[in-house]
Amino acid sequence: MTSGKVIVVLGNRLKSENIHSELKGRMDAALSLRQRLLNNKKENKIFMILSGGVSNQDVPLSEAEVMRRYCIANGVPDDEAILEPRSLDTVGNALFTRRIVDSMKDVGVIYVVSSCYHTERIKYIFGMSYGDKYDLNFDHCHFSENPKPPEKERASLARARDFFAAIRPGDSAAIEGKLFAEHDLYKTKSWDIKPR
Repeated sequence: MTSGKVIVVLGNRLKSENIHSELKGRMDAALSLRQRLLNNKKENKIFMILSGGVSNQDVPLSEAEVMRRYCIANGVPDDEAILEPRSLDTVGNALFTRRIVDSMKDVGVIYVVSSCYHTERIKYIFGMSYGDKYDLNFDHCHFSENPKPPEKERASLARARDFFAAIRPGDSAAIEGKLFAEHDLYKTKSWDIKPR
């Protein structure tokens, strides 16, 4: 198995062009993890994939770009902060980051960082999207001051299970086909944005 490590950080709907507390919490959890991995001295680079599109039409930036700016301000080299600016939800986060990871060399472990209330759902969605090709780690998360209500999170997980019902784990072609054909957030979008 390959030993390279990547941190995927999931975005959160922007309120302005500045990072807000929920997104900052996710970023701080990811940056702390990155520093711990670097301190092990087995790694000299830890790539961070910053995943989130333009989810608020009143804010002209993607979540990924706001996250990138925060990374750079906190000492992450520009070439280690990879943008994924297309995703509009967790299914998109998983599919589009999988495309990026598949194009990288020697990746074995992927740390997925979000808010702790989101962990059960991201485990399921990323597990379905990535299959068993990579070692996925969900142990690092941000304890939110204002977590999503449990009933809403359960409803979101149920929708995710419905979406993946007829898809084999790791079948990214089937996920992509269903996403662009049936998912309300994606089927009417123009997809000319290229990951950086």
